[in-house]
Amino acid sequence: MIAIHLVNFVLLFALARLWRVGLFGSLLAAALFAVNLAHQDAIVWISNASIVLGATTSLLAVYAYSRFLVTGRRHKALLWLTFFSVIMALLSREENVVVPFILFAVWALLTGRARPTRSEIGAFILLMISLALYGYFQMTRPTWVGTVKANYLESILIGLRELGPFAVICRSSIVLLLPSLDTAEISNAVVDLSGLIMGAILLLWFIRGDRASRMGIAWAVLYLIGLFGLSSAFSLSLAPRYFYLPWINFSLALGATLERVSSRRPRNQSAIQIAIIVGIMFVVIYQTIQIRRQLTIVEEFVLLDDDIGQQLVTIIPNPAPDSNFFACEFPPPADHTQTMVAVWYDQPFSGFGDHIDRLLQLGTAETNDYVLTYEDERLINLMPELQAAQQTFFIWEQSPLLETVRSDGTTGPLAENNN
Repeated sequence: MIAIHLVNFVLLFALARLWRVGLFGSLLAAALFAVNLAHQDAIVWISNASIVLGATTSLLAVYAYSRFLVTGRRHKALLWLTFFSVIMALLSREENVVVPFILFAVWALLTGRARPTRSEIGAFILLMISLALYGYFQMTRPTWVGTVKANYLESILIGLRELGPFAVICRSSIVLLLPSLDTAEISNAVVDLSGLIMGAILLLWFIRGDRASRMGIAWAVLYLIGLFGLSSAFSLSLAPRYFYLPWINFSLALGATLERVSSRRPRNQSAIQIAIIVGIMFVVIYQTIQIRRQLTIVEEFVLLDDDIGQQLVTIIPNPAPDSNFFACEFPPPADHTQTMVAVWYDQPFSGFGDHIDRLLQLGTAETNDYVLTYEDERLINLMPELQAAQQTFFIWEQSPLLETVRSDGTTGPLAENNN
């Protein structure tokens, strides 16, 4: 994983140089990306290999297409490498659905033309068709863990009110420069104001920045829009590791911007560059302190995790390979129950367990379905009766209507009767 992370470092440096960023700015962009400790989960966890590989393939797609445009379209092999890299990026991570749009932004910013040629239109149509097929097969596969909401567009519109909290999450998850904020403990006005401020900074940065900065910001914003769309339209939670990809683009924009700042005063250029490097070192030191605090919490969680695993093996000694495990109240994220159970038993399970809400949405349960909860340091099989029947149906109402029957036989709301 570290080797792939280093490959991404090299690709980002090469892309920055291709986009005419100076040597100092290119090295700075690659270094900012490589040493940011906020994304250590994406690098050290083997389960997050798809995130790092998704970054590799998306970087390769953008680099190959940029080089194709810069070299005057003489090397058609670069175009095929771009298409292949886009397909691999889509297969790596769901949020890479924005890569075709990123390529369109690169085309617009590098060529400066308003109208594409017929061949360019055909290539982008081919990418859009591939993107549509990918979306269909991805969301209809049996192992899809996202819970699709009833109306995708409506859920996006409703989710717009969550832009403020999303901006706060981005701030702490991408850079880790400031202490994390709990959006539940501060007023909505403060959260929304922070989101507006961040949006204004990005817009001003895009307007005042050079070409490389604009492409980096546009690339990052497209990724953030994709993440926001996925989290709003599906029941998916955002972890800091998902911001590994946007940080690549912000690093590129920062490197290009700081290169531009240092070159404005040639006499003091060396002093400015040294000050920038010292500032980055202080940021890394601060991140190291934050990461050590997080590791203390992780160590406590690992001990708790081991205890839960031992209890589960005792309660359910020999589950079937096709068992589904669902969780109600759980210290580990309930969405990853099936994966955690596979680790505890040291064997794969072909089931699709998840949060208990998914089981309730299915409406039925079978013998190999288990519902777990954790209370008072004890793991409990919440519905052991499921193992006593071949099939169990859930027929209760989620929001029952309470009514009062009057003496004349009519009914009315329960609040109407004061007795």
